[in-house]
Amino acid sequence: MEKCDKTVDLCSPKMEPAQIHKLLKYRGWMAKEVAERWGIKPRRMSQIIQDPDRNQYYDDAFAGLPTK
Repeated sequence: MEKCDKTVDLCSPKMEPAQIHKLLKYRGWMAKEVAERWGIKPRRMSQIIQDPDRNQYYDDAFAGLPTK
């Protein structure tokens, strides 16, 4: 399985919020920067990250962010 830093499993069904934050940090992003890139408010980004029932496409989108 592909892993960005040997702790975040990009093939898992759902990432935990801590995994998303770790992935963002590894790629050089802050959640508010991703929110701006995606055209949503930072508060909405926080809700998406914390939602255990979020759509899988969000995890796919987080995993697909380029490295800054």
